[in-house]
Amino acid sequence: MTPSPFFVGSYFRQSVTTLHPEIRFSSSYPTLALKRTLNADQVQFSGTPVLQKDYLSLAKHELLLQPHDINLVMDDGVTLPNGVTKKILLDRWKESRLHAGKSAQLGNFSGHSYATNLMLNNGQWGLGINLELTENTTLCGERSAMTVAWNKGLEGISPKQLETTSGRNEARDSLKAKIMILTSGDPAHKAGAPCSKCLDWLSTKEWMGPDVLMVYMEDSAQAPSGLQLHISSLRSLIPHIDHVQPSKTNLPIDNLPMMPTSWEIDSIVDDQKSTELLQEAKENYTLLKAQVKRTLPEKYHEKPIDCTVALLSTGETVAGKQLRWTSTLEYLADINALHQASQPILKKGSGTKLIALAYYGDTPVPTAGSLGWIARAPWAKASDTVIIRIQETDEGIAAISKRKIKDYLNGSFNQK
Repeated sequence: MTPSPFFVGSYFRQSVTTLHPEIRFSSSYPTLALKRTLNADQVQFSGTPVLQKDYLSLAKHELLLQPHDINLVMDDGVTLPNGVTKKILLDRWKESRLHAGKSAQLGNFSGHSYATNLMLNNGQWGLGINLELTENTTLCGERSAMTVAWNKGLEGISPKQLETTSGRNEARDSLKAKIMILTSGDPAHKAGAPCSKCLDWLSTKEWMGPDVLMVYMEDSAQAPSGLQLHISSLRSLIPHIDHVQPSKTNLPIDNLPMMPTSWEIDSIVDDQKSTELLQEAKENYTLLKAQVKRTLPEKYHEKPIDCTVALLSTGETVAGKQLRWTSTLEYLADINALHQASQPILKKGSGTKLIALAYYGDTPVPTAGSLGWIARAPWAKASDTVIIRIQETDEGIAAISKRKIKDYLNGSFNQK
């Protein structure tokens, strides 16, 4: 049979045939033509070996995948938006995978290449890689794709549409994210958990939301090609995205009820200790508030103040305090406390851990970004670190919440 070009839609067809004219195949190739197996240093494509480090060749082989080659797996409660098909998701995944492969071939400071394809409500897609200008000046694929998609989406909004309230509301809704496809240049498709900065972006409500779909490729023994697209929601990544609020009350902390816990908590973090830690955080908050009013100009008097007390496994406590003198301040008091805790822990040795953090202040906590930092800190207890804060119950009653980071972020956010 005469070979024919690989077609995946007008835009992708043009980019593939222009960049890689050698990619041609029979339109009726067998389902198992791209059976993929991962070995120690090679990826086998139906017996054709490709070195794992030849990222671009890996991506080019995977351009040949068709919808019947892969399985589609969706978490409970997840449904595809109208008009979005398995083929569309696969085509956009391949587009993103090739993007990551090209970036990997060029190399960067971290040695890792990621790409994200983000779709907005209006159907606009944005493709971005992890951009690394220096070792410390970076933009991850998730945030890169958000920036590209939102700028493209904004270009499609006419000034006339923004003249009315209904037009502005419609425009805002059109720019909200709907689907995020995560890929990497890694031969095993390990896109990794979003970094702390990306978690902060993902957990915002203005343009993101808990129902945004997250799509990634993974190995599957049941799929013809050995691959499957897995679809989950942002809510599965950040389960308590809807429950972030300031940890603060006018009531005496000693009188607050305890909310039930989901996990067995270390005995050192019992109800009495949790109350004491919150009380210590409140005292630090009150002290800092008085210091600000006494020493700083009036324009800073009503700026948000946050205090976090960290409990070490030795029973010691250290406090982190933060005056948010500007709305763009990147880190909260819990990161301050995390750094403060590192000093005595490093002196005492690896047996000492940060096991709990108690919050009190004006800013909604805990943020997903901060929890990402804490879970990955080598001197914390990873996803088992306890988060203590004041939270309203469903009945509107202030109570003490005692949860683990794994309640707020899924279990993949451990030290790396």
